[in-house]
Amino acid sequence: MKSAAVLLLVAVSAATTVFAQALRDPTRPPSLSESARDGETRVAQGPVLQSVIVSRGRKLALIDGRTYTVGEKVGEAKLIAISGSEVTLRESGGNKILRLTPDSRKTTVAPEGGSPRTSRAKGQK
Repeated sequence: MKSAAVLLLVAVSAATTVFAQALRDPTRPPSLSESARDGETRVAQGPVLQSVIVSRGRKLALIDGRTYTVGEKVGEAKLIAISGSEVTLRESGGNKILRLTPDSRKTTVAPEGGSPRTSRAKGQK
């Protein structure tokens, strides 16, 4: 009876290990192979911005798995600015901007015949 319980425990532990290996960290940025759609191959051109931290007195950028601050070298370039969604690198040929979401573009749509509306909180006139 005792050996059956030990065997059951070993079997459950082995099964748990197999399932744990299949799980993926949901906060980890997708790899290049995971981000390809419909069979297209996407190859990163240069450094990839993965995350930024901007708080009072501290600005950090995670680029290609390494943390940088303003003024540090990223390869041959120098990190000169960090904002909430992008960083600016100074290269020998000029500045290069790395964005967190390089494929997305923010647009503002204006209603017909006018400028974009601004919303007001209740009670404001």
